[in-house]
Amino acid sequence: MVARRGVVARPGYRPVGPWVRPANYWWHPGMAVVSGAAIGFVTAAAANAYVNSQPPAPGYCWYYTNSQRTQGFWDVCP
Repeated sequence: MVARRGVVARPGYRPVGPWVRPANYWWHPGMAVVSGAAIGFVTAAAANAYVNSQPPAPGYCWYYTNSQRTQGFWDVCP
């Protein structure tokens, strides 16, 4: 029979060293700006598509489910 003992760690004790940034972990000049612009463009396009979305079928209306008008659902218009 083999007895296995688990590792007991003290609270607040970290047996490994802290994370250190690798030497090759950097951005090329201007890439952070380009990445930020791309994220902004995609976010704006998604927001535009969400705001200007058409009903899933003719005769459907959007009904809000909260007073902030951030959530709702499509249903047949009255």
